[in-house]
Amino acid sequence: VSGELKQIIVRDGHVWGVNTKGEIWYGEDIHRHEKWVHLQGKAKEISEGHGVLCHVNDADEIWCADKGITTEHPEWHKAPDGARLKFISVN
Repeated sequence: VSGELKQIIVRDGHVWGVNTKGEIWYGEDIHRHEKWVHLQGKAKEISEGHGVLCHVNDADEIWCADKGITTEHPEWHKAPDGARLKFISVN
């Protein structure tokens, strides 16, 4: 896999990654063709589980989407007020 991702998640043939600029990338079927989609948003940490993609941004805010997670515009929803994390794991 080409590129410079600092974190990568692989699940059921889908790949999400975050680079050092905080950009979120999505790839599908990267063994046959390396096609990446730049997802809206900035992250320092991401996780995916059961169709929900969540990330933590530089302000330690939690954002999750269950729609559009394989498109350029996931439908991000911010976690309730005051919720802050350095790391997230969705399973």
